[in-house]
Amino acid sequence: MKFKLERLTEIYKKLEEDFGETLLYAPKFDMQTAALWLSTALTLASSD
Repeated sequence: MKFKLERLTEIYKKLEEDFGETLLYAPKFDMQTAALWLSTALTLASSD
């Protein structure tokens, strides 16, 4: 079981390295993602 889990982790890591984090539909939460969500919220709040 542990071997399969490690292999699956390796596969996900390789896919992320080759194609980026968006391929996995689980982007990391970083400053760029925070800015995107914050700007959307501010735009919606200021449109009232």
